Formats: sequence, structure tokens, C-alpha cells
Amino acid sequence: MKKIERVSSILPINDTITLKQLMCVSNYAKSYSGSIKIVRGKQEINMTNIPALTAFFLTLRKGSKVSIHVNGPDVQSAITQIREVCISGKTDDIEFSNASLI
Repeated sequence: MKKIERVSSILPINDTITLKQLMCVSNYAKSYSGSIKIVRGKQEINMTNIPALTAFFLTLRKGSKVSIHVNGPDVQSAITQIREVCISGKTDDIEFSNASLI
């Protein structure tokens, strides 16, 4: 049985997040066996919800900081994958096979 963990991490928004990046992190969140949410203030968005995720990122300005909240197995890997896509813009290298499927 896999260990369930809960971790939060700050995600700095240095550049505009593209729709391709949002689709990539949303697909990763869908394949993850836990839950992944993005939080700013009292606003909390499930990363599998593309319309809400898109609207959320449209309201962010460069220099904003949000939190990623991950609850499930291998949370550090999930945070690393999402940060990689959002910060570096790399969408081709994300490995959905690293997400634990039930």
C-alpha cells in the first residue's frame, strides 16, 4: 500500500502560462491517484477542471505566487512535474507514467 502524504509548495508565476501548459498539468492531475489543487487566498481550484484553471490563470499577473496542494502518493514528484511545466514551459517531457494510477 502506498503512503498518502499532503504537501504544499509555492509556485511563482514568472511568465504567462499557456493553454498548452494548462492542458498538460490538468492531464497530469487527472492521471494522479490523489488530488492536486492550486490555491491563492481563499480561491481553491482543482487542477483537473480546465475551465476553472484557465480562468484562474487569466487573473494572475507576472510576479504572482500561488500554492500547489497535493494530497496522495509520491507528492514531491507531482509537485516537481507541475513546477517544471509551469516555470520552464516544458510540456513534452512530463511523464504521466510517474503518476500513480488506481
